[in-house]
Amino acid sequence: MKLIVYFLIAFIVFAYIVPFITTLIIKLFYYIKIKKVCKICKYTIVSSLAGWLFSSVRANNPEMFIKTEKAVYSIKNYGFYKKPNYYVFYDKNNVEVQIIRRIYWIGYVIIKNIKIRNVNYTGAEKYFGENILPVINITLFCPKCVGAVKLQGEKSSASYANHVNTQNAFKIFGKTVLKLRNIVVDPYSAAGRYDPVPNQVKGVEYGDLSNGEAIYGSYIYNVKSFINRRLLTSDEMVDNVIQEDLKKFVTRS
Repeated sequence: MKLIVYFLIAFIVFAYIVPFITTLIIKLFYYIKIKKVCKICKYTIVSSLAGWLFSSVRANNPEMFIKTEKAVYSIKNYGFYKKPNYYVFYDKNNVEVQIIRRIYWIGYVIIKNIKIRNVNYTGAEKYFGENILPVINITLFCPKCVGAVKLQGEKSSASYANHVNTQNAFKIFGKTVLKLRNIVVDPYSAAGRYDPVPNQVKGVEYGDLSNGEAIYGSYIYNVKSFINRRLLTSDEMVDNVIQEDLKKFVTRS
């Protein structure tokens, strides 16, 4: 009996507590790094440390505002304490998180669909006044996101949902679990990259979202790319956005 108790305690510690603490440390590191970059570049930053560390896709308010010489970045952090392998966007109110679990190359994909409200990117005027610079919305993944895709086409969401519900799936604690082989995984990839939408699923179109791509009124970034490609070289992006009338966000059809 004691052995079972010790096993359960060890499982909880290594499966939940260790990843939680590790991710908080990583997010704190990036928080400090962003503040350091803003100080060097003389940007104004408004953020709550607690809001940043415990940010979630469920929350619909930005966790950080950064004012540069030409614009204000309104940043929503989609960070999870566990590192999802993929985010799959159904629409602007629904995002699915796919997390791989492996045991000697035989494992499962845990899928959880989360309903969110529209992210409220407004609020910069509260900190910077009414006559503020152009506001650029940022969807940020911190500490990490291996990839993100957007389902496209009228039938894509329904066809994909049907695949998830019928292909050797079962429910546990409100999450859908799929056998890993149904996701078309490359077992020889060191990063464990896989196709979030299997090729054999008919009627499903999707597009990979790369750093800097526009989606649902914001630009999508991993935290490293945001720091290196935007904060340290912000003038280029801001000039492009201003020239394109704050860029009308046209998603792939």
